[in-house]
Amino acid sequence: MNEAQLRALFEQLREGAVDVDQALTKVRHMPYEDLGFAKVDHHRALRHGMPEVIFGLGKTTDEILAIAGALLERSPNILITRISPESAVEVLEKYPEGEYFPRAAPFASGGIGPFKAAARLPSSAPAPATSR
Repeated sequence: MNEAQLRALFEQLREGAVDVDQALTKVRHMPYEDLGFAKVDHHRALRHGMPEVIFGLGKTTDEILAIAGALLERSPNILITRISPESAVEVLEKYPEGEYFPRAAPFASGGIGPFKAAARLPSSAPAPATSR
């Protein structure tokens, strides 16, 4: 949840469009959501203006997809770094609006995401995907 979303929720609460219990349900995941194998930092967008980055190296495709799904419930943008080509194929199947750039290994869709990933290339290699 970013600052604009939080402000909108507070406005809805003030106007009576949502009640306190509904508002609590929407912010219950803040600042962290425990997925059992990872703690997703949903509060990061409020603190830094960017949602949490998924470090793909060492994670299974299912773990990447679970973290991505949790982040996408509350943010339109995601960055995945060090995603394997095999995982990128499955992520693209689930999120076909995305883009995968094999040379730098980013997978991107919308705004600056939802997916962008960088491989072990010179730091300038992923620049076209992350500078959109």
